[in-house]
Amino acid sequence: SQLRGTNNSMNVHLADWHPTLSALAGAPTTDDPPVPPATPDPSRPYANIYGEQSYPALDGVNLWPILSDPAAHSNISEAHPMLVLSKEVLIAGRWKLLVSQPHFKTQQPGWKGTDGQWRDPSPNETVPCQHQDVDPSVSLLPVGQPCLFDLRQDPGEHLDLASQQPELVQRLWAALNLSALGQRDCSGWSYKGVPGGEIPGPMQPDGTTACSPAALIGTCNKSCAERHWAQYGQGGGGTPPECGVAGCV
Repeated sequence: SQLRGTNNSMNVHLADWHPTLSALAGAPTTDDPPVPPATPDPSRPYANIYGEQSYPALDGVNLWPILSDPAAHSNISEAHPMLVLSKEVLIAGRWKLLVSQPHFKTQQPGWKGTDGQWRDPSPNETVPCQHQDVDPSVSLLPVGQPCLFDLRQDPGEHLDLASQQPELVQRLWAALNLSALGQRDCSGWSYKGVPGGEIPGPMQPDGTTACSPAALIGTCNKSCAERHWAQYGQGGGGTPPECGVAGCV
């Protein structure tokens, strides 16, 4: 009750709610693969490091100990020392590394004012990370000269401190690239047209590829799955899971 009406400035992510709510429900808070993925190789950025038996582990963490006792958890990076938001953005404590604007987004190289309108940057606000990212099929890894912002002193991200913190930039840049090498591309954005591209994913029994290893996906029974999900109001217009559904063999 003493936490009602308070806020928490911890760096967290939407992915954290799954393990947090699972912990409160008494369910497992991790979902690690039975076989670890291969080590990413920067010289082969499109390599499928997961193969037929592995998949990415859960990114989120259980936030309940932090949320329920904030006085004992004052470090804003405790949940995520480095929080990757996309292949263009990484947050580490008070620092934000920004490489470019996302490719799949309307370009707005400026700032939004209190009136909700975008304005162009002034000459002293022009920074290298204002350009739009290349298509993922052009490069799986971040492309461009990164900016570094101090979110505590400069929440509007107007002052690029990259030249003043080269070692920090190098460390965050390496972490961002390592994260991009470990992605599982379910949609095929990054391997289309790439000679020898290997990312498409595990082969399924019907000859297609998907993100889930066929040996671990479970029995697929569409009619049974539809009846199961209809109990929870998920029948009809949705696309609930058809494989590995409890009680469907």
